Amino acid sequence: MIGEAKATYALWLRAWRAGRTGSPLHSEVRLYRWLRHFPQQVRWLEYLQGSEALRRAAEADPKLYDRWHRPYISRHFGAHERLRIIDAHYDFLSSRFPKRMRERIIKGHDIRVAMLRLENAVPAYLHLRKPVDGNAGELGIYLLNEYKEALASCVVTFAGAQGLLIGSIQGAWSYMAEESTREFVRGSCGLHPKDLLLSLIRALAHCHGIEEIRAVARTARISRGPVSSDDSFLQAHGGLLTEAGCYDMPLDEPLYPQATSQRRRLLEQRREAFRREACALLVRAFDGYPHGAVEQTRTATIEATHRPAAFGTMARA
Repeated sequence: MIGEAKATYALWLRAWRAGRTGSPLHSEVRLYRWLRHFPQQVRWLEYLQGSEALRRAAEADPKLYDRWHRPYISRHFGAHERLRIIDAHYDFLSSRFPKRMRERIIKGHDIRVAMLRLENAVPAYLHLRKPVDGNAGELGIYLLNEYKEALASCVVTFAGAQGLLIGSIQGAWSYMAEESTREFVRGSCGLHPKDLLLSLIRALAHCHGIEEIRAVARTARISRGPVSSDDSFLQAHGGLLTEAGCYDMPLDEPLYPQATSQRRRLLEQRREAFRREACALLVRAFDGYPHGAVEQTRTATIEATHRPAAFGTMARA
């Protein structure tokens, strides 16, 4: 009993020192939160230390020790729900992500997973990395131009029973000229960057058998970064607002009336081919990263990719 108490104290002290930042007042508030959730905090620290991947993640991001104490992703999530969401995400990361990809994300490194060739334009790139602001979630997906500037970005979390959570989805960085976005739209035959990101999220859900995609409504968001897109974007893509402050998003792409003119139909076909290629490339990265310099093929489709069994409930209730 004494030995266990000493081990718990040593674990607590080590985690406390690793995440200590800010003023004395901040430390007092943090200590109050740790004591308030004492049994759950001890179990969480033991769980983190019991997994090598999670231990490294916490060492690279000390806020992981107590991120669930504060509002996180949505203002509607309570402390226990936040803990389950973080637990589920890192369990998913450990079991579903390729080893090298997982290790690089945990260490906070940037990963380029695909290069997208645009018509009559320079390529765009898909990157994964931990977001700068962890309040919106655990994994950032970035669509970058040749100068590594974000044409669009989103933050997602693999949240177990909560499905795939979209904490934020944003367009180009505020200082960027609109020409960068227009060039991408022309090169992709009319596909906007944020629309592509939403398609990529759907592809990830299909790839891993996740049956729910939920996007946090603007009024419920926690992120302190640039203002995310308003809810009209989510509504335009079929999102239905629920009582939990999230939009339930359709798993499949919406169907639009086919264009009447032959020229527009051909443009639509090229746009949809580009969308499918981008989704297939992202899914391929999860089948065995890295692929090196992956070249796009005009025959790539989401339907041709592997779909594992349905994603189950969280590892820990």
